[in-house]
Amino acid sequence: MEPYIATLAREIDAAPELSAPTVYIGGGTPSYLPAALMETVLKKITGHFHLEEGAEFTVEANPGTASEDNCRLWRRNGVDRLSIGVQSFNDRLLKKIDRSHNAADARNTVAAARAAGFDNLSIDLIYGLPGQTLNDLKGDLRMLLDLRPEHASVYQLILEEGAPLEKMVDKGIVSLPADDETFEMGETATDALVKAGYVHYEISNYALPGRECRHNTSCWLGKPFLGLGSGAHSFINGKRLANPDDVHEYIRQMEARGSASTEISSDKKADAGLYLSVCR
Repeated sequence: MEPYIATLAREIDAAPELSAPTVYIGGGTPSYLPAALMETVLKKITGHFHLEEGAEFTVEANPGTASEDNCRLWRRNGVDRLSIGVQSFNDRLLKKIDRSHNAADARNTVAAARAAGFDNLSIDLIYGLPGQTLNDLKGDLRMLLDLRPEHASVYQLILEEGAPLEKMVDKGIVSLPADDETFEMGETATDALVKAGYVHYEISNYALPGRECRHNTSCWLGKPFLGLGSGAHSFINGKRLANPDDVHEYIRQMEARGSASTEISSDKKADAGLYLSVCR
């Protein structure tokens, strides 16, 4: 971790001193970093870039890696929004998808964030999971609405090529809900969230009025953004740039040429995950 963060710090130092309306630290699981290393990243960001007044500053966090102490440290260093990867509040389903947290961890993470002063939280749910029923999803939605986050992302499961879950499905070890069941789950989620006062502002995203994710919205609208770190992508002056996904290769390129970014074709899928992005 230390060599990676040291290299990321050098990349931040070499970046243009932009004025940033949004900052997004995404994953992976950035909340897994030890507090001292995370603070190094946060101080580098706030020291190098000019965060505009009222800037949205998001960190992705997984339940079980976001203690109240961590939340207070992030809040103290300018973070004002957390995106929490709950996926489900059902322990049976969490085990099936090999998540390291349980439902209690998820609830405790939300409580820790609130105690630390966060008033802008997003919770991720996934539907179409192996063995999931419509009633399971309804239970997840009830728990989410009880916690009342300012934002919710409810994604349909997508099997990534080569991932362990895809192989298990191909071999018949686990089975996914039928297409019509999955469709009904999506409709049920939308109905429940809209009825509860959330705005359905993007295919999989819902927000209380005025709490739409500004970072994501700016990317969807094609506005430029600067991505820093392993696996990060940028869109600057009409060009798409990408850093290596492999951390060791990212460090090697930074040491060899002082940069890790390479221009990529505009039609290449650019979804490797922004470990750190500063959006113009």
